[in-house]
Amino acid sequence: MQNTEKMISEFLEQIERDKVLAAEKLNAMEEQKCVLDRERSEISKAVIRLENEGDQEAVQKLTKELSKRVNDISVLASKIEAYKEMGNNYEAEAEKVFALAAKEFNEEQVQREKKCREGISKAEVEVKEAEKVLEEKNKILEEQERIFDSVKYDKRRLIEFQLPGIMKYMPRKIRDFNPNVKVTVPTKVPGGTVYRDNYVEFYGQEGLEAQLNYYYQKVLNGDGKESVPKRKSVVDKILGR
Repeated sequence: MQNTEKMISEFLEQIERDKVLAAEKLNAMEEQKCVLDRERSEISKAVIRLENEGDQEAVQKLTKELSKRVNDISVLASKIEAYKEMGNNYEAEAEKVFALAAKEFNEEQVQREKKCREGISKAEVEVKEAEKVLEEKNKILEEQERIFDSVKYDKRRLIEFQLPGIMKYMPRKIRDFNPNVKVTVPTKVPGGTVYRDNYVEFYGQEGLEAQLNYYYQKVLNGDGKESVPKRKSVVDKILGR
């Protein structure tokens, strides 16, 4: 429909230009017609007076000029009428625009809409397929989140409920140590100094979690890199375990 839109725009612009041109010409011709009307009236009165006076030579001369004025007025009146019609009668030009619009509307526009509908149908199919994939992926995500929650629960259960039951049987050196050493460190900031808590060695949360991490890193995997505790029960020693 671009050609139709362009043609409509040009058509309306041409009408506006015609209106401006017609207005300018009409003003000039109306002024010229007024001048000729005044001259015609003045000459007509003079002819009547001279005819009564019997001056035929002057009458003939003025009559010739009078005919010229009347003819010029008639021509101007026709032009004025034509310019007035110029701003109103555009039937042929308008129908030409309408014909192009009808052609593009029933050919080009139909094809464009058909192509768009095909694109929409294709996109709808892709969306449905994507929704199925998304549904499956959401199920996988939910399952992984459920597993993760279970793993976190196992960790919490070990720290909060299971290990505390055997801690009283642990060697004192394990029961009592707190591997996270907290110190207060002065830190300079704009406007002064603030004191922030800082851990010299950080093995996780305080309590059993920190103790487990410390024991794993320092005892089981420390310099000696022993895979089992150094302390063995008498039974383990006898059985060689």
